[in-house]
Amino acid sequence: MSPAAGFFVDLVLISAAIFNLLRWMLVYHDNDYEAHLERRAHPYAHDDPAHCCIDLRSHPELTEETLADFKPYADRGAVQRLYGLVRWLNGADSIFETNDSAFQAPPYPNPQRDQFKRDLQVMGRLTFFFRDLRINTRPAMIDWLCESLEEQIALQQRTLQFGCISYARFPHYFAALDGNPFETADGDALALKFWAWGNTDEEVFENLDMLFDGMRGALIAISDFAKARLR
Repeated sequence: MSPAAGFFVDLVLISAAIFNLLRWMLVYHDNDYEAHLERRAHPYAHDDPAHCCIDLRSHPELTEETLADFKPYADRGAVQRLYGLVRWLNGADSIFETNDSAFQAPPYPNPQRDQFKRDLQVMGRLTFFFRDLRINTRPAMIDWLCESLEEQIALQQRTLQFGCISYARFPHYFAALDGNPFETADGDALALKFWAWGNTDEEVFENLDMLFDGMRGALIAISDFAKARLR
């Protein structure tokens, strides 16, 4: 191999390594979180009716009420974008649906400041799965969803420096599939955890807005591709 060719190969390898590092910083598989997620029934019950699973496909008007942790920040553009994402996920154009969310705010001191050089942080979670519950019981389809999510988020949001998304398989028992001798009721949803950082509340929520924008674009692309292939 000539010196010029060797230099070109090294450059390609370095560029690929940088891209993979940047992609990891934006979205990654959270093995530790996945190992601690306990099996949950869908739909799930709760002693407090306010915390029961709400079918947002049938009741989209309850979106804001159901995402209670976000409600105090409903005046923020990022939270309005999340509301739109959840409505789309549960709407007619999506192949997915949601059943869980959480949000830790207002922005608080960043415990990862050595890695993400900003003073403040917010974090949260959104859980979703295929609306055709049988697909969630097929490990190959869940693997494909994880790979697609990682690729699409990296493509959709290349400029976000102070935001990160992790995904984890969340064991679920899909009660609607119980009783069918030809189907298992055990499968997986995906739990997305997300973080945004900034030196001010405004910067944190601006980065969170960009993060939700990339998440929405990625899930739309995956849904559209799957609909075309599953016809």
